[in-house]
Amino acid sequence: MGSILMITHDYDIEPELLKTLADKYRSHVVKNAWDGLDAIAEAYFDVFVVFSNDHSEAHIEAFFNELEKMQALATPIILVSENPSEALQTKAHQNAWYLFSRPINLLYFMTAIDRSVHLANALDQRTIILEKGGHKYKYRIRDIQRVQKSRDRNVLVYSVDALTGKEIAREFFFKHALSRFPAYYGIEKQLKQAQQSWLVNAFRVTEIRTNDMELVLDDGTVVPTSKKYMRNFMEIGGDDAHES
Repeated sequence: MGSILMITHDYDIEPELLKTLADKYRSHVVKNAWDGLDAIAEAYFDVFVVFSNDHSEAHIEAFFNELEKMQALATPIILVSENPSEALQTKAHQNAWYLFSRPINLLYFMTAIDRSVHLANALDQRTIILEKGGHKYKYRIRDIQRVQKSRDRNVLVYSVDALTGKEIAREFFFKHALSRFPAYYGIEKQLKQAQQSWLVNAFRVTEIRTNDMELVLDDGTVVPTSKKYMRNFMEIGGDDAHES
């Protein structure tokens, strides 16, 4: 499942479009490019959709410049404008960005989203290396579901095999407290503390059960959490995760 950041600039987004996106992807909506900068500072997104009549405004350019520093140059971007100018059309063509005019054709738009998420999945190859028994295991961050403190100075890493879709669990030595695992590997934006003995990939959370103190992942796995840590996933998910 991909993650999408939409910058609306106070455009009224069609309810059908929002529902279609929410049903298929983790979509997060912000009102302007400044909020967009805050969002990308806190979380990783696969695809970006920017609504504006003037995509050359300084705050939008600032967003694009920061995005270029943080993610791959080929990160999928979709522009939406009431009346796309010739300059905007040229910019979209030069950068291989999608450009839609309003009203949006939902079928074409979702096709662009689907293709963009597929491209982002191919681009997102960020990895960490974990060692065990003289062997090195390479993990793509997006494939890690959760990490459990299994015993003293040991963690159990649960991941999904990219080819088979099957869950794999391996235990590794980790001499520090579990809470230090994300910072140790530089993946604080992805792995968040869910409980004293659990870390969870925030981008795989699809439901937050506040009454039961549980997190539901995109494969149906349920992980316990608590009031102390639940905020980690509400803040990261925003509109991405459903609260119940």
